[in-house]
Amino acid sequence: MEVARREIDPFRWNFNIPKELYRVPLFIMIEALVSGRILHDSTPTWISVQLWLGSIIPLFLHDDKIPQYYRLVLVYIGHCMLNLVDAFLLNLTRPDSPPIYGLIGLAPMELPDFQYLVRVAFMLFNLIFFRATLSNLMIIEPEDEDSRWSFSQLPAIAVGYNNIFEEENTDPETQVYAHMRTGLRLMLETLMNNNPAFGIILKILLHSMIIKSVLHAISTYTHFGKSVESLIESSPDIEKLSITSLNSSGLAMMNMSAFGLHEFVEMQYFGDYMPSTIVSSIVLITTDSLFSVFAVAYFLSGPGVWLGVAIQRWLGNGEEPNDPEERGQRMGQFLGMLHGFMALQTGITFMSPEERFERAYKNSWLEVVACLHYLHEIVDAELNSNHVDGRSVSRPLQAMFALFLIPLCIEIELLKNHEISTWSIPVFVFTLELIVKAVTSFAVYWLNQNDADEDTIFWTKTASKGVELLGGIVMLINAIYVLIFERPIMTVVRILMMTIHTYFNIYRTFTKTAKSIKLRLQTADLLDKLKVVDVSEIPEPDRLCAICYEDFAVQTCSSNPVVETSCQHRFHKLCIKKWLRLKNVCPLCHRPVFTSASQPGASDDQNQNALILDNDDDDLF
Repeated sequence: MEVARREIDPFRWNFNIPKELYRVPLFIMIEALVSGRILHDSTPTWISVQLWLGSIIPLFLHDDKIPQYYRLVLVYIGHCMLNLVDAFLLNLTRPDSPPIYGLIGLAPMELPDFQYLVRVAFMLFNLIFFRATLSNLMIIEPEDEDSRWSFSQLPAIAVGYNNIFEEENTDPETQVYAHMRTGLRLMLETLMNNNPAFGIILKILLHSMIIKSVLHAISTYTHFGKSVESLIESSPDIEKLSITSLNSSGLAMMNMSAFGLHEFVEMQYFGDYMPSTIVSSIVLITTDSLFSVFAVAYFLSGPGVWLGVAIQRWLGNGEEPNDPEERGQRMGQFLGMLHGFMALQTGITFMSPEERFERAYKNSWLEVVACLHYLHEIVDAELNSNHVDGRSVSRPLQAMFALFLIPLCIEIELLKNHEISTWSIPVFVFTLELIVKAVTSFAVYWLNQNDADEDTIFWTKTASKGVELLGGIVMLINAIYVLIFERPIMTVVRILMMTIHTYFNIYRTFTKTAKSIKLRLQTADLLDKLKVVDVSEIPEPDRLCAICYEDFAVQTCSSNPVVETSCQHRFHKLCIKKWLRLKNVCPLCHRPVFTSASQPGASDDQNQNALILDNDDDDLF
């Protein structure tokens, strides 16, 4: 029975709360400090340091100690409020006669006497309450001996810290740097071990944005900003406070709280400069800090994976997808990285609310088109593989048609309702590339269905790559113009992104395409040099192609002649050409078909199994 009473005791902090949720207020507080909603220019340094330390130190504490730390903070806040009342009582008039006379009846009890007695009683209560509560917080029950946390452990930690260093080098300067490196390493290890995973932190920050949006809605519709102004005016100037006037710490906290709430409301996310809608508020709240941006990026990763897998299942009628790179599974990662990089590149978090809303609108165009490009890769893998596996291609064809129609509508909208600018040009070019890729996918599918030769398919894909390469060059020129003449913020990040774009989308695309064209022309020339065999001269038992298993006489020798390799094995020319796309060996004896001496520009130590022709897969295109 006693155990049952102890479990339901409301004064014991035994709530079943996940330990990682203990740190939710910490990260919300740090985000508010970074965003500048609590401190301002006139805040004394000692208050700023106190708030930062009070938010960062608990990050190095174990989960079991966080509730205890919160109790200590609440006690300190209560002590500050008590000091605030104490400061008010100190300003009262001191009685002429000792107040004890009035208490025992030797003199009449005047109002100053009563006020003075109240002040004495209050100070005693303050002392007993604060000291006793603080002492009780430092006492842990015997069964919790292993999780004890007290100030007496600090010297032991310092001794253990000093014992870590090996005194091999007696140079004082070297020892100082060694101590600093070791201390930094220990600090980072403690921070990583005590705190939850980075994904959980981002989830916490995402929850904080929901809290912020609710506070903005409440403060706007209740006109909270006007009621806060009177509190700020009645509070003492915060710049006049000093660390020695501890009795004013309660007033300082009231001042800072009022300032933080006032600044929160003054952001005017529901202000007059834009429609008072939930969408606009969410856009501004999710772009007001880098924490918020990456929290949204983390949030997109979960639904993105679900969406990518659902699309692949729909395209394949529930069967296993034909995408070897598993783009559906990686769609969440793509969406998160895209949102984060776009915010970093444009520097949206450093703009004013009006500029942030406009930049978020422009970024959304590029993000939508980039997602359509990613979806095209998924649909193209299903479309051009399903016809080989015998699956239905009706859904991939419908999706590819949508990927052609949607960019076409975007292009019409840009041409009709948007002027030419450094923003519309990249969107237009990026969307035009998607239209060309969709048309190319339709063309490749039609060519495969009509058994077109591989050279035609190759040159069709190469033409599409040429258009993409030209578009990449146009976007690079546009980015250079913005960097020189418009002088955007986040210049270093923009230069880094331009470098990445130049390497991957221009240099690598050009070199791969040029290499594939060169190798195709070289191999076609080498195949033409193989000996053409007359089918009538081949013995009857040997008139069978070892690749397609069809009789040589069945094929039209003029369109698909029979050739003989250096190892004296005979194949259809088109069959051996397809085989050589996989490896440079004979299908029967596995000897090299072309040696290094027969390949122009090849080195003597070239791998005999190297590809003669570039494969027409996604790695090259």
